Amino acid sequence: MLSNNFWLKGLVGQAVAYNAPGTEQAAKFDPANGLLVSPFRGAYAELARNNRVFFASAAAVTLPVNASSLASKFGVYNPPNSGVNLELINATAHAVVATTVVDALGLYYSNGTNATGATFTTQGTVQNRNVGGPSGAAQFYSAVTHVGTPVLLDLIGGWGAVTDGGSTEISKDFNGSVIVPPGTLLALAMTTAASTASGITLGMSWAEIPIQ
Repeated sequence: MLSNNFWLKGLVGQAVAYNAPGTEQAAKFDPANGLLVSPFRGAYAELARNNRVFFASAAAVTLPVNASSLASKFGVYNPPNSGVNLELINATAHAVVATTVVDALGLYYSNGTNATGATFTTQGTVQNRNVGGPSGAAQFYSAVTHVGTPVLLDLIGGWGAVTDGGSTEISKDFNGSVIVPPGTLLALAMTTAASTASGITLGMSWAEIPIQ
């Protein structure tokens, strides 16, 4: 039998001030005895504050269809000795010119020697979401050629035949549900046919979590 003192106790009311780190504070309850849980900050704010959230983008590219020896225009590489897992947050794509291509955008990966043996041609910029913060472990490439055929991991979305390049964003929120271990090379590529020339702008965000 548990003592009555074992149960969580607190005060009915609202917090009235921001407390400094390390300050002891009683739990707060509503008048119906429900524990008050406040979304004080965004889901990734603490990771971003600790220089753990990153972003890469590619503007107005001709995105190829996935195939053997994929010549990727958007590759995110977690090197073998990075010491971190990448937790994907989201990926977004815009059709930036009018197009009649009916297509879907896929998230693909290569690992093992298919990743480490890739030809890394053009390295791009990775932005720290803590603006001005240091670089992370993952690398972004606007030109990288895979070994073999990358494996489809997920679908970001797709386009029907359109005549207006505006308002054609597709996006996928992963919220950390995809874990990318060291030695893995990601790619965003079309599933069916190459995009219209210089027609796609892409972005991807991820968090870097140290491997315990």
